[in-house]
Amino acid sequence: MHFSKGKVQVTKYTYMDDQDKADLQYCADHGVDVYVQEVPEDKKQPLEEVI
Repeated sequence: MHFSKGKVQVTKYTYMDDQDKADLQYCADHGVDVYVQEVPEDKKQPLEEVI
C-alpha cells in the first residue's frame, strides 16, 4: 500500500485511502488478524493503531 493520489500516510511507508481502511476493517471484524509490518524486523502494528 504505497503512495498514490488520494491516499494518506498511516505509517512511514504505508498509505491508505478510505476504501483501503474499510476493507481492512471488514477483514478484522470477521476474524482476520490484520496488522502493518514494514519489514520482518519491525514490530507488528495492529490495524487499530494505524487507522
